[in-house]
Amino acid sequence: MTVDADDARAAAAARAVRESAQHSLDDLRHMVRELRNPDAPSGSRTEITEIPALIDEALRAGTDVRVQLFISDAMACDARVAHAAYRLVQESISNVRRHAPGAPLHLDLRGGPGFGLTLRTTNWLAPAGQPPVTVGGGNGLTGMAERVGLLGGTFQAGVTAEGAFAMTAWLPWVPAAGAGTGG
Repeated sequence: MTVDADDARAAAAARAVRESAQHSLDDLRHMVRELRNPDAPSGSRTEITEIPALIDEALRAGTDVRVQLFISDAMACDARVAHAAYRLVQESISNVRRHAPGAPLHLDLRGGPGFGLTLRTTNWLAPAGQPPVTVGGGNGLTGMAERVGLLGGTFQAGVTAEGAFAMTAWLPWVPAAGAGTGG
């Protein structure tokens, strides 16, 4: 999709569509791999150590992401949990671009062995009456909650008393046996 460089709204919509399509393809590929061979290790899962690159990419694309990242022994994190954390950050960035373009996203990710991972994001809401940059979808928060629930974690999202949107997720460092076998 080609848009006029001077049309910031159209450029943001095109970027959101491209991101959403890529996320869907990534999830679909992962699901097909899991269905074909559920016991095979997944070589395409992302790691916690890749989250800074994801944030750098968002910054280059014009999303104001303000980060606090405190992870001890990131390489020891279970691959399913690390992948879920990466996808939660990815979806949070997409959500702020779509629903509150121009608003900074405050992201705090911390944890380690024995504590699990806690991810908190907040952003100011778009002005009342401002429609989302793109239409469709509508399953981002549901998908996030399901992803966290499959691993035995907790998820909460909604508007705060201060008028911001906040999401908090906790993931166990190592999920219980049998958890997290889905996409």
